[in-house]
Amino acid sequence: MAPFVTFTEEDVPDLAGRVAVIKIVRLDLADLESVAACAQQLTQEQEHIDILINNAGVMMLPFGQTKQGFEQQIGINHLGHFVLTAKLLPLLRASREARIVQVSSVYHWLAAKGIQLDHLEGDAASYNPDLAYGQSKLANLLFVQELQRRLNAAGINNVTAYGAHPGYSATSLQGKAASWRGYVFGAANYVFAQPAARGALPQLYAAVAPEAQPARYYGPNLMFGAWGWPTEAAMAGAATDPEAASRLWEVSVRLTGENFASLENSR
Repeated sequence: MAPFVTFTEEDVPDLAGRVAVIKIVRLDLADLESVAACAQQLTQEQEHIDILINNAGVMMLPFGQTKQGFEQQIGINHLGHFVLTAKLLPLLRASREARIVQVSSVYHWLAAKGIQLDHLEGDAASYNPDLAYGQSKLANLLFVQELQRRLNAAGINNVTAYGAHPGYSATSLQGKAASWRGYVFGAANYVFAQPAARGALPQLYAAVAPEAQPARYYGPNLMFGAWGWPTEAAMAGAATDPEAASRLWEVSVRLTGENFASLENSR
């Protein structure tokens, strides 16, 4: 096997300041120990983080559980990102201006009746992959709302939180869905979906656009949010429920043991 080659922008002085060096750090959101190890490595290697985009996720999988015993969609899509964000918050606070972008989905409307916080370990007998996915995507938006509220309350003005969704974009995500869903979504990607690069634009807009507002939600502007260019997107009423957002935060702290100490230490 060839040796792993590393370099920095100083190794290419003609491009210094104009080249981005990409480094991959191992992260398994289905294992909170891996999340902690990833955050520890980044903390050791970086002085600050300017943008954190919580983009990784799963969609409508068959029933399964994370290493810590949570239903895997809520465990990966919400709890893993909750812990990662908490552990990286000191690096974000060290930036002059930092943004956190949490990627949700139009499918959060599947959970429009509200977040269900009981039995997050899930139950195979009653499991519905569509509803579980909707719950996890609703949790993403509630997390953004509560995180921004707590940042404001702590007087942290240089870190802000945003929601975004990619619309219907052609990626490998849909093909891994449970049962017939994977076949249907996989085929539909070729006909109806926009390119993945276009789907990344709302996240980028939330991450860097001066016009983007904290705690807002951004997605494509056409066909009910399926395609197009970034614009502010509509959220289900359940996604802006402050009581539900607070309860979700408390449950997430209890289940993961991660209490966002960096928020408390600022007071």
